[in-house]
Amino acid sequence: MARALVRAIAPLAMVSVGLCCASVSFSATPTVAVYPDRPIRFVVGFPPGGTADVLARAIGRELTESWGQPVVLDNRPGAGSMIGSELVAKSPADGYTLLMVTSSHAVATTMTRNATYHPVDSFTPITQVAATPLALIGNLSAPAKSMRELLVYAKANPGQLNFGSSGSGSTTHLAGELLNTLAGIKLVHVPYRGGAPSMNELLGGQIQLLVISWPSAMPQIKASRVTGMGITSVKRSSALPEVPTFAEAGVAGYEAVQWYAVLAPAGLPAGVAQKLNAEITRIVRLPKVADFMSALGADPKTSTLPEFHTYLRAEVVKWTKIAQQVSRASP
Repeated sequence: MARALVRAIAPLAMVSVGLCCASVSFSATPTVAVYPDRPIRFVVGFPPGGTADVLARAIGRELTESWGQPVVLDNRPGAGSMIGSELVAKSPADGYTLLMVTSSHAVATTMTRNATYHPVDSFTPITQVAATPLALIGNLSAPAKSMRELLVYAKANPGQLNFGSSGSGSTTHLAGELLNTLAGIKLVHVPYRGGAPSMNELLGGQIQLLVISWPSAMPQIKASRVTGMGITSVKRSSALPEVPTFAEAGVAGYEAVQWYAVLAPAGLPAGVAQKLNAEITRIVRLPKVADFMSALGADPKTSTLPEFHTYLRAEVVKWTKIAQQVSRASP
């Protein structure tokens, strides 16, 4: 599947390489009739290779084909995706700068006093595109081969196991801390600049455990390169039914879902926002794109502009409460 994915995103990657350094500022308000009439920059706050990057490339490729304008992928990893978000929040609201975010976006600004943007008010929410569970996976040399073994070992050896995430304040970070809270254990957090770097560190033995998106975990579990400890959804995945849910493995009440969505800077003209929403929704619903997402382990998901705006505000409240609970529970 990895080779097929590389072949699928290669054309867009070449566009990204050729145009990533181009930066042109336009102040004119775009009109729906001519939009888009020049390249679109699609910012991803994570390194290449992760689920957010892969989904952005798939959507960008289809936008390029349907609109005839290059969609330039611009990876800006770091600070739990805040570097990319800050860049887009300060960009012109002209429809030529978009942002792929995950549910980490809803809470990242609450984990620091230095945030320069608001997760809702600084953006025009366009639409959700997918949702996935998370997974807890382990290095093959870790002193536990299942979630139940892990819970027993962690309770007997607090602070002796670590887990990686895609960054401090990310959904994967909070999901791991939520496990600490609900299971009464102490896994030490190790932040990275995205899912791909953290996976490399797990495979190399630098960390023992990793909380990561299900699409990123699934190929490694299937290849027996890591141990599938648990999945954060209510039900097991039909693609890998042998991996239990956290609740089944002994962590009652545990559930966490990571979503992926597209934003634009605040103040985007309503007509352009609607055009983006309609086109990205159409793309996500294409059978070839929906099948591609399903093969990754992601569920295609779209929303109207008002629906996503309301949902994003609710997610900020939800994840902020979880972050505060985790903070209070931490020593």
